[in-house]
Amino acid sequence: MTIRNRNEPLLVQCPCLPDRKLLDHYIDQIYDAKWITNNGQLVQRLEKELTDFLDVPYLVLTANGTSALQLALKLYDIDQEVITTPFTFAATGQAIKWVGAEPIFADIDKKSLCLSPKAVAKKITKRTQAILPVNVYGRTAHNQEFESLAKTHKLKLIFDGAQSFSPPSLHQRLALTSGDATALSFHATKIFNTIEGGALILKSEDDYKKAKSLINFGFRVGLPSENGTNAKMNEFEAAFGLANLETINKQIEIRKHLTEEYKQQLADVEASGKIRLIKSPNYAYLPIQFSDEATLLSIDKALQEQNIFGRRYFHPLQPGCEPSSVPKARAISNQAYCLPLHGNMSVADTHEIALILKAALASPSVSSLAL
Repeated sequence: MTIRNRNEPLLVQCPCLPDRKLLDHYIDQIYDAKWITNNGQLVQRLEKELTDFLDVPYLVLTANGTSALQLALKLYDIDQEVITTPFTFAATGQAIKWVGAEPIFADIDKKSLCLSPKAVAKKITKRTQAILPVNVYGRTAHNQEFESLAKTHKLKLIFDGAQSFSPPSLHQRLALTSGDATALSFHATKIFNTIEGGALILKSEDDYKKAKSLINFGFRVGLPSENGTNAKMNEFEAAFGLANLETINKQIEIRKHLTEEYKQQLADVEASGKIRLIKSPNYAYLPIQFSDEATLLSIDKALQEQNIFGRRYFHPLQPGCEPSSVPKARAISNQAYCLPLHGNMSVADTHEIALILKAALASPSVSSLAL
């Protein structure tokens, strides 16, 4: 198989655009109602449909995933220390700082790549108010240990589930319903998107009602009753989401099929010990671990020469984190790389990418992973 010349770049992610006629159907409803924000009929409908689809107790739609995290922290009056992972997107730590709290970084588990309960336990102080694990690549881990730690130390447990959207399953239930709250992102690059947007999953009706108030300037019964913000989703984003939700299962199946193709094409390289294919249970990403940063950079260069662009999720570590204090996170940040995975790709794309990887990894200078 030869590598074709690409006129258009193949990116690590590509937004899922809904069927235009279906989207127009929802937009027509917006024009008919003349209601474009402030908990309109489409926002209400999307909130209900997502609550049912994800099979969660309560769900509040927000302007984006970052505002969902900020909402969770404000909901529980978090303003001191929050223990979280350094191996995540910058928004996690930024949300903590935005509410006036301090992110405390604990190391990750080498196998799961998620926040390590043992590392967290060592960081708990009198100022600790919450633990904030991240479901990296849609993976969730150590939930029972975190539940136990939170209960023992009377802490709130908030999950950053920005990458965790998927239909109901045992893993998905753990990812979305552990702890006190889980924040989701519906950004354009996610499996399910509303252009921008997010949601906060909650367990109690009281938390749900308070969260609905907080995203709308603290209004209750028409009057401001507490210090809130403006974190509402608008009707056009809800329309986009409703249209995308109708084909979400198909999109996930496409990603699953492409993932299986990648795995088949790269099985021999993984067996040689030169790479580790990291599982993304909801097919949100196609993460690979290389033996060292030099190998990663050589792969990235080889792909870019063919107009193919992966991405280093997550590099660098969180702002304010001292890498030497989290050696496992530092190592994986230098080794982890995500290949393109989205519904606008073809099976042939995965085969070409696999060929480029194999050619680059054939160099005698490439060492095996020390797992």
